[in-house]
Amino acid sequence: MIWLCIRGGIVVLLALAASAQDRSAVGLPPKARTPLREIPAASGPAQPLEAWELSESSEVRALYEKAQAALADGRVAEAREQLLQAARQCDGRSYDVNYLLAVAGARQGLFGEAATAAERALALRPDAADPHVLLGDAYARLELTEQAVRHYRSATLRAEREASNANVTLAWYRLGEVLARDGHLLAAVEAFGEFDTAVWETHPEHRNAEPIEALLRAQPHGALERILALQARLGESEQRVAAADAGRRRWPDDPGVARQYAEALLDAGRAPEAFEFCQARLAEGRWDEPLLDAAIRAAQAAGRVEAWVDGLTRQTETARGLALVRAAARRMSLTALAAPAARLGEAVLAQHPDDFEAAWVVAEARRAAGDWRGGIEALIRLVRSNPAREEFPQERLLEWTKAEEARRVLPPLVAELRAGPERDFASDFVLGVLAAALEQKELGDKLLAASVAARPDFAPALLARAKLDLARGDWESAKRRAQEILQQRPQVAAAHFALAQALDGLDENEQAEQEYRKAERLQPNEAGYALKLALHLRRTGVLLGAARYFQQALAVDPCNGEALEGLVESYLRAGKVDLARAQFERIDATRIPADSLRRVQTLLRFADKLFGDEHLEELLRQVDGHPGDLATARLLAGGLIARGKLEQAWEVLRPQVAAHPDDYHTASLLAHVHLRRAEFEDGLRVLERLRARYPNRREVLEPLSSAYLYEFRAAEALQVLGQLLERGGGEFKEFHQDLLKDCVRIGETDAALAFLDQWLDRGKQRQELIELKLSLLQAAKRNEQILALLEQQLAAAPDDPQARNVFVQIAPEFGGAEAAERRLREWLKQPAEAGGADPLHRAELTEDLIELLLRQKRSSEALQLAREYEPHSPSEAHARRAWLAWCQIAVGDVDDGLAELDALRGEAALTAELRQTVDEWTVRFLQTFEHVDRAVQRLEGQLSETSDDRRRVQLRARILDLLTKVGRGAEAGQRCQRWLSEEKNPAVTQLLRRMLVTTLIDGQQYDEALRECDAWLRESESRGELPAVETLELKGAVLQAAGRDAEYAALMERLLPYARDDAGFNNNLGYTWVDLGMNLEQATRMIRKAVAAKPLWGTYLDSLGWAHYKAGDFAAARKQLERAIRTEDGRDAVIFDHLADAAWRLGDRPTSEEYWTQALKLLEAKDAGERRPPEVELLGVLRGKLEALQRGQPPTVAPTAAEQHPTAGEGGK
Repeated sequence: MIWLCIRGGIVVLLALAASAQDRSAVGLPPKARTPLREIPAASGPAQPLEAWELSESSEVRALYEKAQAALADGRVAEAREQLLQAARQCDGRSYDVNYLLAVAGARQGLFGEAATAAERALALRPDAADPHVLLGDAYARLELTEQAVRHYRSATLRAEREASNANVTLAWYRLGEVLARDGHLLAAVEAFGEFDTAVWETHPEHRNAEPIEALLRAQPHGALERILALQARLGESEQRVAAADAGRRRWPDDPGVARQYAEALLDAGRAPEAFEFCQARLAEGRWDEPLLDAAIRAAQAAGRVEAWVDGLTRQTETARGLALVRAAARRMSLTALAAPAARLGEAVLAQHPDDFEAAWVVAEARRAAGDWRGGIEALIRLVRSNPAREEFPQERLLEWTKAEEARRVLPPLVAELRAGPERDFASDFVLGVLAAALEQKELGDKLLAASVAARPDFAPALLARAKLDLARGDWESAKRRAQEILQQRPQVAAAHFALAQALDGLDENEQAEQEYRKAERLQPNEAGYALKLALHLRRTGVLLGAARYFQQALAVDPCNGEALEGLVESYLRAGKVDLARAQFERIDATRIPADSLRRVQTLLRFADKLFGDEHLEELLRQVDGHPGDLATARLLAGGLIARGKLEQAWEVLRPQVAAHPDDYHTASLLAHVHLRRAEFEDGLRVLERLRARYPNRREVLEPLSSAYLYEFRAAEALQVLGQLLERGGGEFKEFHQDLLKDCVRIGETDAALAFLDQWLDRGKQRQELIELKLSLLQAAKRNEQILALLEQQLAAAPDDPQARNVFVQIAPEFGGAEAAERRLREWLKQPAEAGGADPLHRAELTEDLIELLLRQKRSSEALQLAREYEPHSPSEAHARRAWLAWCQIAVGDVDDGLAELDALRGEAALTAELRQTVDEWTVRFLQTFEHVDRAVQRLEGQLSETSDDRRRVQLRARILDLLTKVGRGAEAGQRCQRWLSEEKNPAVTQLLRRMLVTTLIDGQQYDEALRECDAWLRESESRGELPAVETLELKGAVLQAAGRDAEYAALMERLLPYARDDAGFNNNLGYTWVDLGMNLEQATRMIRKAVAAKPLWGTYLDSLGWAHYKAGDFAAARKQLERAIRTEDGRDAVIFDHLADAAWRLGDRPTSEEYWTQALKLLEAKDAGERRPPEVELLGVLRGKLEALQRGQPPTVAPTAAEQHPTAGEGGK
């Protein structure tokens, strides 16, 4: 991301007044100066197609028009389905259908599909510009920049021929964007220039076209800012001046454009002109702070500061002049112009001695000039003259202590001034704050206590220590101090505010809200209090309450940009877009700071498509132009994370984290990026720092506990989980339960059970936690403990029907069939009053016992039990008939049993649901007792009775499963082929294809499966359909199962644009590349994406370990592979082999031999006929390795990528 990496340099260069033409262009690659005329366009379609007109078919036209209407209404998925149907009916040869299909695909985010449809539209109408624009958009979203550039360029080359086409004008802008992103800076300038010429001069009507109108709402100056930024990077100073001059003539009253013109003059070395221009604007009152900053830089560069300050000091008598002098003093104090700032501050004080801000500027200016004593004495005088102030800008004073020389200069100066004769409450306060900030805590406490003693009503001294604690994140200490103050003076709003901030930091949210409200009620005209309350409410999810207080802060301070941003964002989060827009229209935008105004306008422009591609592009442009804008950078990073663009998010966050290491939101986003990139150690470090500052914040603790577990640190994960539960009142929610299940997944069952038992002892949610414990034991296959728990629960509630049902349903699955039978017979034998079954449950228990006996192949006993049962209702009579029939099937009397079931199914009293249940159980018993043909026959009968597609798919799947399990795969395949030939529903067809391929893979009929896939692909192409992605995936599954890795990798690479975010796809292709020693860096990124999605999946951890191995990092490989074998799916021969190879590379022969032996045993345990080709190959490799060890020879382990391809470099082939 070149444009991100150099943005910091741009800001510095704009601040210099050098005249060297090419100084900012140093280090630019040659392509940066490639002119637009040398940018190639896309080649035409290889084979233009004969177009098919909509008028040729009323049915196709009707589908097309319905799709148009659906798109207009926002029903994109519906429109796409209609267009796909239309495309099939016209063999894909309608330009209009394909073009609209591309539009629909793009709107759904299916950019690969959109590109294919647009390519087909282009083949049908090769001279059209619109398909090129769509192709440019699609390829840009797929990050295929070169293709995007070529298609946008093709669209713009049609500008003369399609002069009225607004899409061509839009293409100029989009072309500029992708060229700039790709480093073609000069060509981008030219493209942006063509866009501006079109919208402002030759085709102003295009400004009304929807996408261009939306673009201009956010960028009212068109591409001007983009052009100026690119010219700065190119070092084209004079061209930049000309462009900025044209802009300021077009928008003479716009202060932002005026500032850009002044900065362009400065960058061109024309500082005197820049200063004269700025001074004229300032004199007219047409300025804002950014223009004032430009004026200051111009005055510096032109050597005109002193003369300018002389003139400004004479302007304090008018309101306009006083405002300018105040602002200039403040802005100069923030630069290196300390003395001029002090002069301006003193000029204001001469007219207004009580001007607090001017006095502060004078103090800061003296300190900045090196006069630390003068600065501190000025602050002391300021405090002394304002004893009634309840608040003091202590944070600004703390900034003084961060200067490099502060720790050298301040301690002796504090000691000296403390001993001075004029010591009073004001001096003790200022010196006490400085001493405490310099870690002289004892001295600071003494001085602040003396300030309070000298003037008990001076609130800032009371609050100073609490504020220092807040600045350090010592929430408990700040809380204690604020509470002590409030015990003495409960009406001090600032104390309530400090207490609220401390409680906020401790996440004692309800109490914090109460204290914020108290502070706000005591001082309703303090915008900062209302703003903080609003921010707190927004953080805790009370969006409309937050909006109310943002609105209040804005009413108190109409210039408060943060309040306006918060208000608009709260409405948008609550889904109230119209309210947000209405609120913005009511404010006086001229009073809002430029950065806040820009951010709000951008939010509202993209309110209906937040974090869409256009929104992210705009945010990226703003971050590029405003590198110090933390709020926009955070929003962009959040959007990129949401869209899975983690590398770009990292590039955006990196400079912000460096500049703002203590910012909570930036650190949270950074942690999220680390976790999403499977960089769990790095994520943990960030989260641990956040926990140190916010020890109780759920938004920190939940990802922290997960990150500990992903690093296989279960004890720490459970400790954090315990903290979460304590703060949540002990209520186990889905997240808490899932974390315990994940502990079991990595073999930490004992730790998870011990943790759960602690909470079971507390008695809350007992039944739910018992069920959770049971599920943990089941996952860990702890049969004895499962049975013990079931017995324990039954003993606790022996007459509870639910407890009985749980016991008899679960116990037999885990070796408790005998105990379940004993219990069932006891309950059936005893009368209800003695603990036996009541009449309502006797039938259920009888059915459970019959089923249990049939499972154990004790058919005669089951039949006898069914015969002896006396029904008490018609429904029980029906149940008994079903039992008898199933038992007859079990004892071999199949015909009579099936005849009885058919008669039962014909009963009018039987509901459709009960009929289906009878059918399912019948098939199950036929299968259990090896009457497969009869089971298939019954399923086919059910198939003929239903027209429901979903039910038909389920029945067919069951038939195939039955046949495959008894080794009749060929017959299953034939049936599936017959069904396919009869099926008309495309969705069902695709499911049948998947069934067929799965069946053929299970039967190791790989060549047949490939022939089927290739035939389907040819069929799709002949009908002009879009690429059959699902069919390509099926073909990939066949190649992978057959061990044809190179072919698999080549095929899957074609699918990469369609499945960038699919974890399984990323793992499978990434692993295959790694194993082949190819594309190692990209493959590792893909595998990390899969691991981040499922961090405890052994197969994914194996892939990551194997990537490290192939890169030659054997220690890292061993770490991941050892984790992989701890997971429930990690007991795999391939993983054991990989771990053994890594151990051998590290010189650990015993471990290698152990795991090669385990891998061999796993494979040898399989029947020879069940082993797939890769397993057969691995079996031979393992035997060879172990035989080599027995002979005392080194085994041949897997090569690294560098060893596989010695001439290809570190990245693999």
